[in-house]
Amino acid sequence: MKKCVVITGTGRSGTSLTAGLLYRAGVVMSEDMVEASAQNPRGSYEDRRIQLLQREMLSQLGPLTMPPPKDWLKTPAVANSLPKLRDVVREGIESARGAPWGFKDPHSAFTMPLWTRIFNELKVVPSTFLCVREPSAVITSLIRQYDFDSATAEVFWLTKIIRPILDTGADLFIVNYETLLTGDKATLTAMLDHAGVSGPESLDEVTGFIEPKLNRSGTNSYKITNPRVDRLWAALADCQGADFDRDALMRTAQEIQSDMAQWSGLMNEIYRFHQAAVNAGPARQERAQSAELEAARQTIATQQRELETAREMAATQLRELETAQGHMQDAAEEISRLRVFAKSLARNEPSIRAEARKKVEALKQEQDRQKAKISALQKERDRYKDEIIGLYGSTTYQAGRHLREIRDRPISGLIRLPSRLRNLLRAQRSKQSRGLL
Repeated sequence: MKKCVVITGTGRSGTSLTAGLLYRAGVVMSEDMVEASAQNPRGSYEDRRIQLLQREMLSQLGPLTMPPPKDWLKTPAVANSLPKLRDVVREGIESARGAPWGFKDPHSAFTMPLWTRIFNELKVVPSTFLCVREPSAVITSLIRQYDFDSATAEVFWLTKIIRPILDTGADLFIVNYETLLTGDKATLTAMLDHAGVSGPESLDEVTGFIEPKLNRSGTNSYKITNPRVDRLWAALADCQGADFDRDALMRTAQEIQSDMAQWSGLMNEIYRFHQAAVNAGPARQERAQSAELEAARQTIATQQRELETAREMAATQLRELETAQGHMQDAAEEISRLRVFAKSLARNEPSIRAEARKKVEALKQEQDRQKAKISALQKERDRYKDEIIGLYGSTTYQAGRHLREIRDRPISGLIRLPSRLRNLLRAQRSKQSRGLL
């Protein structure tokens, strides 16, 4: 027999504590759970897929703080969510391999008829735990954490408790939060039996999860104003575990539900306005999606241009890299040749030095010979210079010059002859006086 454990109730009523206790005792739960939060620092034990699917479905039917409207099981929202939720249950039970599989989600308080349909289709026997807590503590928490006004918070508590009672025919295991925090072992044993788990040998392994300091109901000063809340809580006070007067609880729930029917017209208006907003949503969503699509197209075009530019830059860099690699290869080859040459030089250095010394010595000798030749040529040059100077200064040379001048220019030469002769005679006597002749 396939078993499924369902944990529901209002938020802040011990649903997470109950789920944690059953999980530690052996009930298999989702591996993909909602993360811990400030409200549930030890974890909420809520299946992420179930929470998202139920939240999405209920938000299409009406406000999340209200039960679904009449005939909600026939809506497209349910038709879309039902197969997905059914798959979650099927996969969970298969993964449990015979052990009880369960889930906890406060939204299930409004959707028990849908879960009943899924359990019937899969031939699963559910064990449903309804977590209840002194209502003033719950309502105070709702006002503080979710900014509810007190009247709304009280009605919210009523509907969250009444719907599971009516939808299951009170076939429930009622978990009282205040009793649970005491660690009462009889209550824990009954919970494990109802869930279909034997639990650990010692209940201490389970009760270690309980923190009695969390019970602050005795210090709460909130006063209930809705008499239906007090009436339902008084009926629940006589209901502990699975052994209680179901008929009496059902009568109380039905009477309160009948009293609340006078607000059905107002609730229908709320559903109508909500549905209008839901229906307008797709048009806005389509416009938003069109704008997002156009923005995405522009982004893609920009990214394509940037990609093309990046490709061109990459191609240029690749060519430069190939060129650099070629240069590096040439340099490596040149370095290799130089290394070989250096090794050759190192091997032939003595002979090269000796040969170099011989060449230097030969060059020095040749230099000395060239210097001697240059010195002889300089002496020869000086001798020729002296002879030329002596020739230019001789009387015979000067007389010859005058005779050529008379020959070439007879008139001017004859006119200048007397003065030139006097100069020659004067130079002749000067040389004789200095002993040059």
